Amino acid sequence: MIAVVGMLAVTGRWPGSSSIQRFAPAGILDLPAERVARIDIVDPGGGALTFDRKGTGWVVDGTAVPATPDTTAIAARIETGLRLLTVSSPVRTLRSSDQDNVDMATFGLDPPRRLVSLTAADSATATVAFGAANPAQTSQYVRVIGRAAVYLMPRHVGAEWDLAADMAHRAAPAVTSSAARSRDAGSPRFLVPVSMARIWSVEIVAGGGLRRFERDDAGDWFLHVGQHVHIGPADAHVADPDRAPVIAAELDAFGQTPVERLIARDPASDELAHYGLARPQTIVLLYARDDSRPVARIDLGDAASDGFTRLALVRETATLVAVPDYAAAHLAKLLKIAGPSS
Repeated sequence: MIAVVGMLAVTGRWPGSSSIQRFAPAGILDLPAERVARIDIVDPGGGALTFDRKGTGWVVDGTAVPATPDTTAIAARIETGLRLLTVSSPVRTLRSSDQDNVDMATFGLDPPRRLVSLTAADSATATVAFGAANPAQTSQYVRVIGRAAVYLMPRHVGAEWDLAADMAHRAAPAVTSSAARSRDAGSPRFLVPVSMARIWSVEIVAGGGLRRFERDDAGDWFLHVGQHVHIGPADAHVADPDRAPVIAAELDAFGQTPVERLIARDPASDELAHYGLARPQTIVLLYARDDSRPVARIDLGDAASDGFTRLALVRETATLVAVPDYAAAHLAKLLKIAGPSS
């Protein structure tokens, strides 16, 4: 062992192995992530969002939204998106010579599916255009404006920006009158902080069991049974054409659950116990594609005395809200479809 350690110290390699090399970022973004002070995101439909760095967080469109816990989750996605652009290597780089007779529209880059413009405090800029996915749906075509190259990037790089934009849109205040805006400032519009179109798998924990729903390669929903591990790049599961639309309808309806009113932010443990959320009846975990971290965990507690609402806690934003009781009904239908847990 002493000899092995000595050889490692002198040569920098294990016996019989290649040299130990220090990791070097190889992303497509030259602008260091920590220097970025402003981000403009232009969506396919013409919508735009502006994020300005403020201290250790981000301000969305100059509003008070970032002062709420909702922004913590959005900021985390932005920081991850910036980091991935600086460290993620392209799967393939298409130089100008590789693009002969290829229409940029084929790559989804004319026009791009999304533009992310980055500005540093010293006014240095970089703009990244995200295009279509490759035929295998494992990567995405990306350009840095001003360069002739087209990059094929892992699909999770662009997914972080999709999630950040989606969550910011859903967190935007729904009220318009000044009085209502003052009263409900920072109140979330929806129970689920991201649209269901961005969700690729859902786990429901209820009655001591877990049921998991996933999308197949075509994006259709199915009940996942057995081990929750896939080996290889392809997903062998195919959704049942009869059950898939039923599952999708219930999940979409749950995703559109409105918030009736805000109860508390950062509720204390005794407050959670009072509303039946110390040991929630139902827990919902929502995951984006290629991400083992849940985008959101939602705990459903007791039905309220009014007979219409139910209390829920969104863990990522530490937000206790009242939602219509039919949100739980949608989950009950999904549990019925799933049957007894294994």
